[in-house]
Amino acid sequence: MTISLHATKNWPYQVGAGGAVYRQKEGGGREYAVLIRRDYILDKKPETYNLPKGRVDGAETLEMTAIREIEEEAGCLVELKAYLGALHHSYELQQIEMHIDRAVHYYLAEYKASSENDMDDEHDEVVWLSASAAKKHLKEQVKQEQEIIDRAEAWFEAHENDTAK
Repeated sequence: MTISLHATKNWPYQVGAGGAVYRQKEGGGREYAVLIRRDYILDKKPETYNLPKGRVDGAETLEMTAIREIEEEAGCLVELKAYLGALHHSYELQQIEMHIDRAVHYYLAEYKASSENDMDDEHDEVVWLSASAAKKHLKEQVKQEQEIIDRAEAWFEAHENDTAK
């Protein structure tokens, strides 16, 4: 049996997965892929910033969803390195009078290559930002995904000796 993880009017709970996609900068340091969406009818701001993520489909695992969503939304092929925990938020879809209670699980995802497929049309652009710049933009958003960048950076600090090899 496949359990539906999509929200409906009668059952407003949704599960998703995504990631903090990083790549090493030449000369040292890391940068993170951040999605920009402009002038979207449901957004309260003219420009919003997000990490790639989306709903679990069918019998997908959280890891499968994260990899698929990162490729679809950011056009990145990745390797998952660590689980970074989940964020929880609720929101209203006023046009259909629906409340959604959503939990999104995030992974640290190392960028390997660009996908042959273009990023989907949910976002306008993917930009690569330092951790501090990514956190600044993400902090301004409802989903508070700057916490995921903080967790990613904490993971690197905790595994500094492991990753230097």
